[in-house]
Amino acid sequence: MIKISVVVPIYNALDQVRECIESLVQHRHGNVELIIVNDGSDLNAKAWLTERLAKEDNCTLIHNEENIGYLKSVNKGFSKTSGDIIVSQNSDTIIFSDFFEKITGIFDAHKDVGIINPVSTWANWTRIPFPAGHNIYSLQSYIDQTYGREIVDINCASGFSFAFRREVYEQLGGFDPIYDPGYWEETDYCLKALDAGWRVVCAMGLYVFHHGWSSFGEEMRNAHMHVNGQIFRSRWLERFDELEREWTANDPLRAMRHDLETLEHGPNKNIYNKDDKSLSVLYIVPDMPLYGGIISILQVVNRLVLEGVRANVAIVSGKRTDALRYAASYFSPLQFESEADLLASGPQADLYIATAWDTAYTVKKAHARGLCKDTAYFVQDYEPDFHPDDPVQSIKAEVSYDLVQNRIVKTEWLKKKLEKFGGETRIIPLGLNTDIFADYGRSRSPMLVSMARPSSPRRNWTVTRKVFQFLSEHWPDLNLGIYGFGFDHGELPPNIQNFGVLNSAKDVANMLNDATMLLDASIYQGFGRPGLEAIACGVVPILTKYGGITSYAVHEENCLLIDPMDVSGIVAAIIRLLGDPDLMATLKENGKQVKQKYTLKNEGYMTKVFFEEIIDSRQY
Repeated sequence: MIKISVVVPIYNALDQVRECIESLVQHRHGNVELIIVNDGSDLNAKAWLTERLAKEDNCTLIHNEENIGYLKSVNKGFSKTSGDIIVSQNSDTIIFSDFFEKITGIFDAHKDVGIINPVSTWANWTRIPFPAGHNIYSLQSYIDQTYGREIVDINCASGFSFAFRREVYEQLGGFDPIYDPGYWEETDYCLKALDAGWRVVCAMGLYVFHHGWSSFGEEMRNAHMHVNGQIFRSRWLERFDELEREWTANDPLRAMRHDLETLEHGPNKNIYNKDDKSLSVLYIVPDMPLYGGIISILQVVNRLVLEGVRANVAIVSGKRTDALRYAASYFSPLQFESEADLLASGPQADLYIATAWDTAYTVKKAHARGLCKDTAYFVQDYEPDFHPDDPVQSIKAEVSYDLVQNRIVKTEWLKKKLEKFGGETRIIPLGLNTDIFADYGRSRSPMLVSMARPSSPRRNWTVTRKVFQFLSEHWPDLNLGIYGFGFDHGELPPNIQNFGVLNSAKDVANMLNDATMLLDASIYQGFGRPGLEAIACGVVPILTKYGGITSYAVHEENCLLIDPMDVSGIVAAIIRLLGDPDLMATLKENGKQVKQKYTLKNEGYMTKVFFEEIIDSRQY
């Protein structure tokens, strides 16, 4: 039997590593060995890898005491392999069923093939579009059924999932160390393989999900690509230019890309196959800006996809998709020009889910049109309070809770507000990515940070600004930082650091891991994601005492609660923490227990169960 060796170099990014390792373990068989190279990851990643892989047979875990870089780590892994086939697999990928069978079958059927590359929605040479309305599982299924074990010559392969024969490795060795720490090494390897008489092919029916660009930060990535690109071109300029011209003229994946691009426009737009009995849900959003509420929606949809639910998002009228940059999405949202467009051509689903008061009216109409069996409402705040100066809007928001009787909320505070509308309101704790939002163990100097969003009056930017101005003047040794948007940095003292817009969860967590305190002086919070993120990162928060935030925030246990309009009281709370390191340590330690309740897995599972109960109740 053909033996396969899979080498996975890992450096932090535990949230992606989990999904990668679990997919490899789930789909491998007895003749697949795993060689995991932990390249000096943080303690959280190291501990998880050690515990998880201790259960696995035919698995070698190598710990580098310090970070030596991707290329040295992957070559180190190659040297430990014994398989007839070697697969270099990035740690930010997910494989699916038949991955190993297809690779083995192609190598067995084509003795002249030396290197195989799958297709992915994030790749260089083998990149394909992510059709709107699909998730990673429906896309994999379509590609598998349509393209099977079909291959095409591509000459150059991307390194995210790079399979090659033992004979190629024995001829060429590992990746050339001149490309350390990474980039262009796999392209160099492909050209060497071509010169040695091997074919480099794309397996068109083999899809691998790839997050993309997880190995290096943007600045380092650009630097390595530039330097290594110069090295590569000094070796292969004429040959590579010829291959690029050939690719441009005769792109072997052009027809496949066209096929996938047109999926979203034709009858296959309705991906909710009536013959597939698994649960299908569609969340309706007016737009997808980078707001906390939208992030919560994306995260629960991602988790539902991993739970086996055919979940997706429909954007109605809006054009923004900023929030998709916050974290990788396991789905590609549908976009509709208007509510009328959705009602005329939206997909069939078990449930349409409202996410804001105006979308409640939309899902009610969709139900009346027969687009869904029932409706639900993901209520993240009490929206009638958003419109104190517009009674018409306030009344419309209030009526929306009558329209949809199956509701999800995050706090007891919000559930009580909705009691008068009847129906069922289920509390499901918010999910937090506790692999990203974690204490990285860094040494920290005292720093207070806060989020700014002046466009939302209840975020209380005026009071926050006054607090920071006072501290800047009277506590010059305290580091201060603001993140967010919509404010003029000139209105703050120059010694306050402006972190600007933090576009990803990793950016937010990295900033929090340099801080010791966070201030959220919102007039009230429906839940208060910033405070929970801070607690998870080992930051002590000073939080508004009003709203649903007290579902996790307990005064003098894991935070200090303040009156958001009392500037002097807020300053006193901050000074109290600065002067009492024992209190700081106690609040930080107690916070470790809080985040265990708020996991993405728990939120996804509880949401799935509630949705299944809604559908099941219709049968009686």
